Amino acid sequence: MPEFGIFKAEYHEDPPKILGEEFAGTIETAGQNTRFKPGDHVVGWGYGGGKAHDGAYAQYTLCHSRRCHPLPETTLGWDTLGGIFMGMWTAWGALFETARIAPGAKVLVHGATSSVGLWAVLLAKGRGCTVVATTRDGGKVERLRGAGADYVLLEEGLGEMLGEVVPGGVDCVLELLGPGTLPEIAFRNLKLRDVGLAHQYMEENKAVGKVVMEIP
Repeated sequence: MPEFGIFKAEYHEDPPKILGEEFAGTIETAGQNTRFKPGDHVVGWGYGGGKAHDGAYAQYTLCHSRRCHPLPETTLGWDTLGGIFMGMWTAWGALFETARIAPGAKVLVHGATSSVGLWAVLLAKGRGCTVVATTRDGGKVERLRGAGADYVLLEEGLGEMLGEVVPGGVDCVLELLGPGTLPEIAFRNLKLRDVGLAHQYMEENKAVGKVVMEIP
């Protein structure tokens, strides 16, 4: 962040620098105006709004109450709980708060073997969606199927295979590999002179994603 000047006024490299953003643990002390008390099991993150308030790689850390969330009763261990929060939160926000997918939607998770991607598969399937997951690694196909993906596609030839398994296209693309991959899986680029072809393409239900007209 310092080299790009991002949040320059808020970035402090005050020693000792303690890394770590998300955490899972037990409340030691809580402010009297919070909803927490000592002994509560919680997850959260020690930063917010872009500010460099890290410090989760430690026995104790500070966290604003708005970024701390109580855990339900669970038999899961801390090692499992510590790996859930940020990935699940990010996937939930993308699918249900931003894309607002509904039961029955067709969802493409592009790069599904990441933490966020795997949670997206689980959450979308739990919502009753048809889930198409992608991976570069053929050895991870069965793992994604086990997580609930209806279709698992490899990156090579993805555009063609996607059209075969969901010929009517998908309702949501969760893109986790970067915007450079979107044209192959989500956009059909046509010149303005091909506007008739563009409408025919959509009317014949051949579009997978967005049809984009290039205006000279």
